[in-house]
Parts: sequence; structure tokens; C-alpha cells
Amino acid sequence: MRSWKSVACSAAVLWGLVGLVAAGAGAEESAKSSRALRSLEKVSEALANGRPKVARLKLEPLSFSSLQRQETTDSLLRVLGEARGYVKEKPKATAARILVCQVKSALGTRLQEEVDAPRALGPSSGGGLEPPKRLYDPQVWNPASAWRSGAEGVVISQLVIDTDGCVASYKLLRGVHPDLDASAQRTLLIWVYRPATLDGLPIAVYRNISINFANPQEGLVGY
Repeated sequence: MRSWKSVACSAAVLWGLVGLVAAGAGAEESAKSSRALRSLEKVSEALANGRPKVARLKLEPLSFSSLQRQETTDSLLRVLGEARGYVKEKPKATAARILVCQVKSALGTRLQEEVDAPRALGPSSGGGLEPPKRLYDPQVWNPASAWRSGAEGVVISQLVIDTDGCVASYKLLRGVHPDLDASAQRTLLIWVYRPATLDGLPIAVYRNISINFANPQEGLVGY
């Protein structure tokens, strides 16, 4: 039987190893955060030089986790303000609008802003209303796990498109198969629009989207 001293010694060694692992993980996360901050500085520089597409490309490689640390919040908020300013000056700058939505997604609940109540589009919407226009709409992937099981059909989703043209929320109205439903949600959440306007001012609106998963094989799905 082991003595209490040897047990205590083993426990101390174990906790020491746990501490080293935790310290190493903390150092790695700190390094990721530092790299993210440097990259966000480059995003700002690209916007200042009138190169929103380059700014987008500088942001995209950053891992989502590296942007979740508190120290990146101020930098993300600064970039968001700069990108919005760019869009205000150049409303047709698609890359800058996509950048706005990417930054808002990275900020998540840290972005404390009031959200306008969305309007439903329809015949009774009234004059002076312009519907949203898709600017960035990657195709949805039909996963092999679904088509191999014979799953197909139309997934209907409801989006709320905010005044920046970003998808602020997603609601599944009619699903087909868990993997198809998830694929539609994952893609639609990153779509970007030119926002709807009423008398020239951007407004938040509902938009229903139907995705037809009818392909007999794995691949991109049209809509």
C-alpha cells in the first residue's frame, strides 16, 4: 500500500502538470489575441487606404476564438465604425458592407446596439419602399450524409435583414432533414444584402428564403 506521503507527492506532481498545461494554453490564447490585434490594425489601414476588399481578406483568416477575447472588442468596434463610415460614403462598396457583417458576427452579444423592429414586405408595404438586394450569397452545400439517405426537399427559412444589410437572425420555417436544415442555416447566416430602404432610409425587414435540396449527389445547391 502506498503511503499518504507518496500519494500527496503524486497529487502535487499531477496538479503541477495541470498548471503547466493551463499556463501553456493561456499563453497560446494570448498570442492568438496579439496576432488578431495586429491583423485588425492592418484591416483599419486597408480601409483608410480605400481598399475594403483587402481589409476583408485580412479579417477572414482570423480564428473566431481569437476575436472573442475582451481585448479585441475595442479594436473590432473601431473597425466596425470605420467600415460603416466607408459604406456611408460609398454605398455600393460591397466588400466594405461584407466586412461590416463579418465584424458584427465576430462581436456577437458584445455589440450592444438597439435593433429596429423588422417590417414584413408585401403588397401593403406602401410606396417608397425598396426591398433588400443580395450582394454576397454563397451557395448552400448539399451534404453527403443527407443525399445518401435519400433526403431532399425545400427548406424554408425566415431571415431578419438589419439596417446594415446583415442577417441579424434566422428562423427555420420548414425543415427537411437535420443536416440539410443545418447546412441552410450555416450559409444563410453569412449572406449580405444591400438593406431595404423606406423613403431612402435603411430599415430592417423579414425575408423568406427557399432552398431546394433536389440534387441527387453531394455538391452546391441553387436557389
